[in-house]
Amino acid sequence: MIEREPEKSSKVDLFVSYYLPTTLKLLDKYSQYEEYGTGENASDLKKEIEAIIEKLVLGFEKQLDALAIDDVLDVTSDIDVLESMMIRDGLLNNEFTLGR
Repeated sequence: MIEREPEKSSKVDLFVSYYLPTTLKLLDKYSQYEEYGTGENASDLKKEIEAIIEKLVLGFEKQLDALAIDDVLDVTSDIDVLESMMIRDGLLNNEFTLGR
């Protein structure tokens, strides 16, 4: 994707250079406390890591959607044109369209 759209490289670079390594660091700490940690501090730390991981998942999904939006628009346009041509050429009835 980045080869075709180099303007997106800064977002990917930030993801690879900061978000991913920091997430891995947090997961490693969580694993350590899961294995060895007991007590209130360990429990609190694990809860904080769990909370940020949930937020990271949402952020990663949002970033992936943002990076893929051009592909989605291209594919949607291709489908609409193909469907219109099939109707025009009598290969598809209006009642069988995808309904967009």
